[in-house]
Amino acid sequence: MLRPGGFVLAHNCNPRRADPNFIKLITIDSNFETVARGATAITVKESSETSYH
Repeated sequence: MLRPGGFVLAHNCNPRRADPNFIKLITIDSNFETVARGATAITVKESSETSYH
């Protein structure tokens, strides 16, 4: 469980190596904002009061 405002820093985030459920969550769920560069991704869970869009 990730609290609002919390973040995940993940490596090896490419379709061949990453957990498909994690990739699906960070790309589909609008509660998460993700920035990926190469095989590294930083995902922040937004709170209801904060929007990074």
